[in-house]
Amino acid sequence: MAEETDFPLQAVAKQRSEDLSSHGEEKKEVTEGKDNEMLTMVSHFYDSIKSLTDFQSQYPQLTTLYITGIPLDSLNGVQHLPHLTQLFAMKCKLRNVNAVEECYHLEKLCLYSNVIQEIPDLKHVQKLQTLWLSGNEISCIKNLESQKNLCELYLNNNKIKEIGSSLKENKNLHTLNLAANPIFSLKEIISLAELPSLTSLILADSQHDMQPMTELLNYSSYIIYHLNKLEILDGYPVDQRERSRVTLFYSNLLLQFRILKYKLLGDYYKEIWIKQEENRDALARFRKWYQIYMSLAAQLERGEEPKCNLQRDDIKTRLDYLSIEVKNWDAEVAEYMAILSTMRKIRLTQLDYELENANNLKFIGYEADTEIVDIFNTIMNSYCCSHIERFVELTVL
Repeated sequence: MAEETDFPLQAVAKQRSEDLSSHGEEKKEVTEGKDNEMLTMVSHFYDSIKSLTDFQSQYPQLTTLYITGIPLDSLNGVQHLPHLTQLFAMKCKLRNVNAVEECYHLEKLCLYSNVIQEIPDLKHVQKLQTLWLSGNEISCIKNLESQKNLCELYLNNNKIKEIGSSLKENKNLHTLNLAANPIFSLKEIISLAELPSLTSLILADSQHDMQPMTELLNYSSYIIYHLNKLEILDGYPVDQRERSRVTLFYSNLLLQFRILKYKLLGDYYKEIWIKQEENRDALARFRKWYQIYMSLAAQLERGEEPKCNLQRDDIKTRLDYLSIEVKNWDAEVAEYMAILSTMRKIRLTQLDYELENANNLKFIGYEADTEIVDIFNTIMNSYCCSHIERFVELTVL
């Protein structure tokens, strides 16, 4: 992981030498103001620069610019440096960095420890490979869809809450740092599985505040399972032994949730069957009384004396009442079935959510079988042992 390092408190300017030694390219330091037109690298540390607008005339061949600890309103002027490929502006209290959107040849852009609130729109900067925006006030990952060549992205210590599909187009991204951001859900990591080149991911960093996600149960196993090409997580290598353990753990976890779902569906269809039996009995009783009252009404129509003391109006009243009861019963059964179906969908959604969050969230209000609980505890105890073993191994190393 790259470190945020303060440069010495000095102002220097460097010029590439035209002479090449047998050991490679040699660099020679010159004082500022001498041969400025040939300078390719300029560094300013904690001095009194107020504007960058004159840099084009002063350093027309400039390819690399370092600015550290100098309060600037903007980077206006850098867009007029036609050969600029690397720009470092750190701890400058920058808010407006729109000028970099016109630095078409930039390959490395480092703007950490400023007060930037939004990732600049770099759609015209097609050669960018490294983007360093850590230590700012960015709350949303956006404007990176066009960065097809982006390899390294540092957004640690910002205010980002979700990842979503914001990085799905960055197929060449191999290093991503999102440490010290308020990301709470493990589900946010799933979208990173679409990045075929991602091999290094940093979410926990001792140099910054704790990432909420990293405090969750099964955090590392969740990420290793879903990002199967990951080689480094939080600075630690992911070896085949650990990946095998994670695969076994998640296979057992998936089995557990599959059992719970089958049990849920079994209970659901059992409830339906019980209600259908109850409905069949109720309808049989309604049908019996309806036939009785209709038979009495037919006897009265024929002028026969019924075997009860009910009059025509009484029979009609009871038939109307029975009709109302049948409608109410049908409505009650329909409502019960709808509630049962809704509860089934809710519970299935809850199970999916529990699985997505690697058992960090459990919904209460239902009774689990003792056998299933025992299976779950066995799985978790087995996992915890391997987790502790890994921690001890890393500590010893």
